[in-house]
Amino acid sequence: MNVPDTRRLSGLVFELSSQLHAERMHRIALEAALVRAGVITPSAVERMSEDESVRDSARRAVEESVARLMRVLTEPQEGG
Repeated sequence: MNVPDTRRLSGLVFELSSQLHAERMHRIALEAALVRAGVITPSAVERMSEDESVRDSARRAVEESVARLMRVLTEPQEGG
């Protein structure tokens, strides 16, 4: 059985949490800028998050990202 390297896994978890934080901050800033500029209303942002095509696009992006991360976890390490 192939057991994941805990240091590699821990590093990946910390990297993901850092990326999540950065992405969340950028999204919040972008939404706030668009609302303040009068381009979109907060309720329009909510409606877009419920739009099926937006959800499908987000779902595909997550699936692709997870697939890349799983490759990192399962590929043999160099020198190890």
